[in-house]
Amino acid sequence: MACRGLMPSVCCFMFGLAFLAAGAAAAEYKLHWIVPTSADYYTNWISNKTFEVGDSVMFNWSTTHNVADVSKSEYDDCSKTSSVVASHPVQIQLNSTGSRYFICTVDDHCGRGQKLAITVKNRGNDTSSASFVSVGALYPDYKQTNSSPKRFLRPKLEQGQPVEHTEQMGSKLVLFGFLVVVPAIFDAAAAETYTVGDEMGWTTPPSGAAAYSTWASKQKFHFGDTIVFNWTGSHSVAEVSKADYDKCRTKSPDGEIHETSPANYTLNSNGTHYFICTVDSHCDRGQKVTINIGGEHSSASSLAATFFTLLVSLLSSYI
Repeated sequence: MACRGLMPSVCCFMFGLAFLAAGAAAAEYKLHWIVPTSADYYTNWISNKTFEVGDSVMFNWSTTHNVADVSKSEYDDCSKTSSVVASHPVQIQLNSTGSRYFICTVDDHCGRGQKLAITVKNRGNDTSSASFVSVGALYPDYKQTNSSPKRFLRPKLEQGQPVEHTEQMGSKLVLFGFLVVVPAIFDAAAAETYTVGDEMGWTTPPSGAAAYSTWASKQKFHFGDTIVFNWTGSHSVAEVSKADYDKCRTKSPDGEIHETSPANYTLNSNGTHYFICTVDSHCDRGQKVTINIGGEHSSASSLAATFFTLLVSLLSSYI
């Protein structure tokens, strides 16, 4: 057994760190690939992300688009390319450092801003050191023999030194490890950002309210996600009650009115959220959307619950 002779708490902590390093080794970034309604749409999307070797970008769209991995000159000129993927979703692996460029080659979509440039960095200074931690660095009271196979020996206790010292040290290491691991799990299962209406944006839809109800029915919103309202021209957005939504009550609605685009809303409560445009008769003409929240991101909640249960189990032996 790999941990034979090693205090169980220290062993568990070591494997916990190794598991965390492996689990956080790569990130998948999901992108709603659209003709942007604002010039900084893709700049804003990449602003809070760090792309590293091993990560991937998932391109997804709902209407007629494609994605091409192109050179810098093709990106700048919106040149056509033979290497085009037209079916979605498309997952692009980032396997090397440097700049990567992506465009949509449908009609004039690239010229209207449907293009993405990212910079890929190395994953840390030394990926090999991230997956293994020296016990000597974490637990100086242990010493390693020169014999083979390698083994770890308990230190010889001085007279009067309490035996509980080593166990208390192990308990602190386990607690510290989980305080690092659990927040990392939540960060790994990052919330998603949705642009209301995708490339249509927030406008008075030609087909009426069905346009936004159809768009919303294709999404899976969760607690913590963000929805973005983008528009040009004279519009606004307000989160309102169901009564205001049903009657398109635009005069002094329950919610705060946002008159500057883009307007971001974080979905921080479960249930149904209602949004309308308060300008003129826009709401009556269909500029309204209902967002149903299905709960927390399952990957984050289930992993956090598992680690919390294990934490309680490990620490119970020290209480």
